[in-house]
Amino acid sequence: MKSKYVFMFLVLICSLIIIGLTMLAGQLFSDGRFYESIAAILGMLGLLILFAIVLKKIYIGLKSGFPLKDERTTKLKMYAAGYAYFASLYIWLIILILHRHIQFDDALITGLFGMVLSFGISLIVLNKRKGLG
Repeated sequence: MKSKYVFMFLVLICSLIIIGLTMLAGQLFSDGRFYESIAAILGMLGLLILFAIVLKKIYIGLKSGFPLKDERTTKLKMYAAGYAYFASLYIWLIILILHRHIQFDDALITGLFGMVLSFGISLIVLNKRKGLG
């Protein structure tokens, strides 16, 4: 029962992100910033495709009776977090080396995005590995 609520919460969050990007694209288009609005629309379409794939996989798993969290996914996230931690140290080191050439806000956003990206990549790579779990 709890997994159903988590799934509905994920659908709600994904919908809000898509609605927000649609509003951003409309605002950028009305301001005359066409290239930025096209980039927002392309980003929205990319996220929409990604959300559809992930939510479909979760929905099929829930309908088949599989829980959202089990021992393997918990272990997988722990290993992925460890690898992502060390990758993010290198990302922050590179950002600190290049701090003269980028602004503080850009460095902070780049570092946080790099941390999330390294976690996602390590999660995908470890999920494909057969020996884990």
